[in-house]
This record gives sequence, C-alpha cells and structure tokens, in this order.
Amino acid sequence: MFSNFFNSDKPVGPKKYTPLSETSDLATILEKSFMVPQFIFKHSERCSISRWVLKQFENAFQLNEAQLSWHLVDVVGHRDLSQKIAQETNIIHESPQILIISKGQCIYNASHESISYEKVVEVLHNIKSN
Repeated sequence: MFSNFFNSDKPVGPKKYTPLSETSDLATILEKSFMVPQFIFKHSERCSISRWVLKQFENAFQLNEAQLSWHLVDVVGHRDLSQKIAQETNIIHESPQILIISKGQCIYNASHESISYEKVVEVLHNIKSN
C-alpha cells in the first residue's frame, strides 16, 4: 500500500534536511506547505529520546523531496523559533516532536515515544489520497 513512498530516487534524511534557525523560516515553511507537505522535527541533543528518534528517522527516511520537505529545529539553540512554531501551530512545544504542515496547517504532531515513521507515511498517504 505504501510502496510508492519507500521506492524513491531522492531519499530525504540525514543529509537532506534543512536546519531552521530563524523565526522568519516558519513563514516560508507555511507558504511552501501549499505545494508539498512540510515535516518539522524539533530536536534536542541533550535528550537521549530525541537523539534516538532522530536516528530512527534518519535511517528510515526514504521519502523524496516531492513528497515531503524535511526540516530540523535545534530546540536548545533556537528556543525562539521553537516557541514561534508552537504559537503559530497551536501545538504545545515538546522535544522531541514532529509536526506535519499541509496547506498552512499542522495536520499531525507527535512527541517522544509516540513518534512513528510509519504514521508519517500513513499521514502522507492520506494527504495524497485527498
């Protein structure tokens, strides 16, 4: 059912994410979300769960850039941006946390052990089906 998501020519993952550092980056992400879903990973190197989840995503990510644009926020180094994302999406800040933005809205979020690559693929499949 999800085979088209796993067979891609351009994997998105550890070397393909865009690090976010400026609060102005969020406006760009919201705008781009009308063309392709945007994936924000709020990450803290200080948190062992966050490091583990990030590693799992880096190893699993096989979605191409036409399916999903991947962004990483260092929540320790960029607290202002992390808080701006929480404010703009109405999603309480946590770390680690993932958010999927489509058509200017956060359509999915998860944190800590609830984060699942399979769920991300399912959400993207549902976007594509609609």
